[in-house]
Amino acid sequence: MDQHDILAMLPDARMYFDEVYWNTTAEDQIKVAGRWTLIGTNIGPSRYGPPTGRRVRILGISHQHLTGSRVVEEWSVYSEFNLLKELHLPRAEDGA
Repeated sequence: MDQHDILAMLPDARMYFDEVYWNTTAEDQIKVAGRWTLIGTNIGPSRYGPPTGRRVRILGISHQHLTGSRVVEEWSVYSEFNLLKELHLPRAEDGA
């Protein structure tokens, strides 16, 4: 799922960077690693089904390689399994 899909699913999303680390290489490249949290309400369509109205929290990690001030490579991962659980499993506050 790309960033546009996430924003369609969670239009009120807010991203928080929990930790960021970086270093420079011999090739004058900067390598950055960041752990982040994205919080939003599922009120938009997604490949995970119709909107649930639930507030969800997505935890993820991103890595970027920068040359100068430009990002030349980027990888991001997050737990889709936990996102599915937050969207669809019964919760205690739902009376389950």
